[in-house]
Amino acid sequence: MQQQPSNAKLLLGLGLLVVQLLYCCVLCMEFLELLAPIPGMDQVPQGHPTTVRNCGYIIDTAVHILICKCIHVFLCSPDWCANDSGSCGCCTMVKELNKLENHFHGKFEVLDREYQRTKQSLMATEASRTAFSVSLFNQPKCFGPSKANQNVIYKEVFLNLGNAYSTTTGIFTVMYAGVYSIALTVYSDAGATGIPLIACATLQVNGVAVASVTDVNTNDQEDSGTTVLALQLNSGDQVSVNLPPNCYLCDDQNHYNTFSAFLLYLTA
Repeated sequence: MQQQPSNAKLLLGLGLLVVQLLYCCVLCMEFLELLAPIPGMDQVPQGHPTTVRNCGYIIDTAVHILICKCIHVFLCSPDWCANDSGSCGCCTMVKELNKLENHFHGKFEVLDREYQRTKQSLMATEASRTAFSVSLFNQPKCFGPSKANQNVIYKEVFLNLGNAYSTTTGIFTVMYAGVYSIALTVYSDAGATGIPLIACATLQVNGVAVASVTDVNTNDQEDSGTTVLALQLNSGDQVSVNLPPNCYLCDDQNHYNTFSAFLLYLTA
């Protein structure tokens, strides 16, 4: 047997309806006084303010919505449609509106999560900015030759974003795992033609050679070479330039010998 709504529920619903209607009237009288007449409405008898017409439409709409809400909250039950087809349509409308509201709420939560992930990714990318570019000397001077391998220490700094390059050790320490672009240019000056010239250097990662630039000849007073490559490096890797035995590099204020690297993108 269907359980009929209690008198208490009906009274509570009616009280809620009256309160909200009164609230709607107050809002109309206070905030719609400056509204223009609604287009297409019949002429109102003289002495009746425009506000009355506008409030009438708003209150009428509010009544329909509030009645549906009251029916949904206090009266709707699984078998309600079988007994009252008129109220059934109202209940169905409210339920469908609730479904639509839940659908958009779920979509909003998905978009918000995507936004937060994108924001965190951009913040991580900004925090991981790494780039440096250095040269050997800022005055006429040569480095080498030597009978043993030497670590080349570049003293003149053009850029050291992230402070990953050390002017004390000449080592670039990788802070963030990712793919890096690395460039090395070497230059040497024999001082005069006909003198043996050996311009060479080796790019190393954790002490292991990955690329070299070498030029040995007796035809030129000066010579140079460049290598550029992309490497996937891990956090903590150390990148440096090694000067092999019997090689030497010469530089001045024109900065012929340079060592540069920058992060292309993160991989972790």
